[in-house]
Amino acid sequence: MGNPANRCGNQAGIGDRRELGDPHAIVRASLTAIVIDTGACRRWLAADPPDIGPAQATTERMASNANALSRLSNTGGHDDLT
Repeated sequence: MGNPANRCGNQAGIGDRRELGDPHAIVRASLTAIVIDTGACRRWLAADPPDIGPAQATTERMASNANALSRLSNTGGHDDLT
């Protein structure tokens, strides 16, 4: 079985969201990806033993998505999200 957060995160990744055009759609997709990644991260950390590798990669992706949202809000929605 594949990594569910990667599947969801890839479907709503920052690179893909640039194509949405509408800043509100970008924000919604980014927040959705962060929420999905948070749930996956919690499950990996709650496992016995905790699955640290995927959890760490997921937190890095969540930080990247949050930083992109911050750039978007600081530029009024006209930032290049690459």
